Order: sequence, then structure tokens, then C-alpha cells
Amino acid sequence: MSAWITAAAWCHAQPQPAVVTEQRTAGPFAIGGQSFRVNLAVHRMAGDDSGEAVASVEIRDAEDAVHFERKLHYKIADGRFREATAVTAAPVRGRKGSGILLAYSLHPSDALEGDSWQVFGLLDGKLRPLSKPVALEGQLQKGPSGQPDAAAWDEALQTDVLNFRVWTGRFFVIVPLALDWEWGDFRPAYFLTKCRWRVEADRRPGEGTAAVKLYPGADTAAGEPQEVVVRPLSKVEFLEAEGGLVWEESEDEIGLGVSERIWLRVRIDGREGWLRDPEELDALGLPEAG
Repeated sequence: MSAWITAAAWCHAQPQPAVVTEQRTAGPFAIGGQSFRVNLAVHRMAGDDSGEAVASVEIRDAEDAVHFERKLHYKIADGRFREATAVTAAPVRGRKGSGILLAYSLHPSDALEGDSWQVFGLLDGKLRPLSKPVALEGQLQKGPSGQPDAAAWDEALQTDVLNFRVWTGRFFVIVPLALDWEWGDFRPAYFLTKCRWRVEADRRPGEGTAAVKLYPGADTAAGEPQEVVVRPLSKVEFLEAEGGLVWEESEDEIGLGVSERIWLRVRIDGREGWLRDPEELDALGLPEAG
């Protein structure tokens, strides 16, 4: 027993690598006639360049006044970062306003999880967050590489929007969030009981043929379905999706998602309709993943 205690004491006495803090700056960003920069305090282990963690982020103006600051969680175990957040800053510009977009990426995480986005705009002379960080399973839909994140224009609402690719488990739906620069708000552009979205899907057809039922509307009561045969070489077009939006606010962030069993409108070899059952989505070549 005494030998075990001695060995354990020796293990616990091993020194941990020192944490080195590096200051990094992004910007300057010109917004509303003012200049801002984003400062990051980045921790890394001395002598180890394999990992790092952003410990804090702050936004300052040209006079060095702080407009925003946030501490970020990280975890060290066995001399390495086991949980850490990376942060990037970029300008975002629309027709009605401009600001700064912070992207937070939590590591480790799945490919489509652990990311969140926060937009900052000028309100009464101060740069403020338009919302808490918005987290989702998916990504921000970006423009050409190397260009500022340009907000899209929603003609119906006459407002700037950022489009997010939200993963449903089988395909992506494009959910627009409206940028209200005047009132300082970032929210769903369309918050309805049933929303319709554009779709991005990667079809992976099986080897054989299958039959699916296409309804005339996004409801089993919309009318009698037509049975359509799907072949590996069938021309399948993904037109739109319909479902409910999930917008859940917690103390630290907002969770963006969509409801389960979303209706999908497709065109198969020229025949069009709606479906949603898992087995029919499988037959279409959209297996569940992620």
C-alpha cells in the first residue's frame, strides 16, 4: 500500500506545462464612420503548438474603449487542451447596415456541431451584439472566398439576412435570419408555424428500384398520393421543404434548428409531389446521417 501511495504522489507531483498567452488582433473594421478591432487572448501550452484555446474576446474602438468582452471556457487535462474554442472575426455588410461577425468553434466536436455565430452592429454610437451567439447543426452560407460576409437581400421583407445551412439529418435547409440594424436585433426572418425553405441535398441512390408515394401537398390530407418509381439513374430534383422552426434561448446562447419529419417537395423524372416518411427518403437516396 505504501508503494502505491508513493507512486501516486509522484504522478501527481509531475509539473504541468506552462500556459502561454498570446494576444491577437483582427481588424480594423470600419463601421458607421468608426473603427473597431477584435482582440483575442489565446492560450497555448509552452513548447506545444498542437493546440490552443481562446480564453477571451473583446472589441475595442479607435480610442481603446471596450464595447464588448466575453470570457470563454476551456479545459486542460494531461497537459493538453481537451476543450477549447476558436474564434474568427469578419466584416458583414448588407444594404441597410454593416457590422462584425464573430464565429465560435468548439473543439472537439462533430463536423456539423459546436459552431455558433454572433453579429455586432452600431446602435446609438456603441457596437453591440444583435443577439446571443446562435448555435446550430450546420454552417453559415458564405459568399466568394476572401470577400467580406455579404448579407443577402430579402425582397419580400426588404431587409438584410444571413442564410444558414441547417442539417435535418438527411439534407440541409436554408434558414434566413434577419439583420435589423436599426433596432439591434438578429432573429428568424420567417417565424411561422409552417415555414418553407430552400433545400440542399446530396442524393446517394441505391442499386435497385423503389416506389415512393408523392402527395399533392405537405399534408397526408392534401389528397391521394401518386406512386412513383425511383431508379438509380432517375432525375431527382429537390425543390423545397416545409416544417417548423426551432428557436430556443438559453442563458448563454440561442439554439437554431428545425422540427423532425420535415416534408420535402421533389420532382422525380418530371413527376412532382411531397413526401416525408423515413423509408421513402431512404428509397429516394437520402439516408439518415450525422
